Amino acid sequence: MRAALTLPLLLAFFTAQSQTAVIHGRLQGPEGESIAFANVALFNPADSSLYKAGNSDEQGAFTLTGLGAGNYYLKALYLGLNDLQQADIRLTDDQQLDLGVLTFSARSINLEEATVTAARVMVEIKPDRTIFNVDGTINSAGSDAIALLRKAPNVTVDNNDNINVLGRSGVLLYVDGKRLPLTGQDLTSYLQNLPAEQIDRIEIITNPGARYEAEGNAGIIDIRLKRTKTWAPTAR
Repeated sequence: MRAALTLPLLLAFFTAQSQTAVIHGRLQGPEGESIAFANVALFNPADSSLYKAGNSDEQGAFTLTGLGAGNYYLKALYLGLNDLQQADIRLTDDQQLDLGVLTFSARSINLEEATVTAARVMVEIKPDRTIFNVDGTINSAGSDAIALLRKAPNVTVDNNDNINVLGRSGVLLYVDGKRLPLTGQDLTSYLQNLPAEQIDRIEIITNPGARYEAEGNAGIIDIRLKRTKTWAPTAR
């Protein structure tokens, strides 16, 4: 009888932990132009917490992968245009959800009342890397490094805390440009004990340059800490 009860519970657990759904779509402006490198983010409606961040490419297309079943809403942000929101997104396991073309509306500005404010964008696109900004954005409160990696663009973290970039395994982890001398459970424990509040940004490097080791061909994740903090592990 106990085995009969345990099996359904285990199946329910692994189903709940599955992160196999995908959302994709394309962003365009008021005149039908493609919106490249806009920030795209998926949120939990219960508490408006960030679930997954991403960005559009040169053609305005975006893809969010490694998503779990559930209810979400999506926001896209681009300088000079009104924020775009898609509500009531319902995902099931293994679902490939195509949101189609989403269109930004133009923002009207009253120059007499306009004020200039500096805001840090969530995701920045560089030729060799994607930068996921933590400090000064909505991402840092009450979290740790492994939780942030689950939210980061182009990064997936499975149920065993294995980290992939663009679907590739063998990713190297760095902190402030220095290779982490940890693997397996030691690496997981370190990331779980690194508070998000200590992190300035996470750089997802898909085309490592000469300054990084050659074996980082699968990708490199460089966690950049706030300058006033030190958080360096030691080799065992």
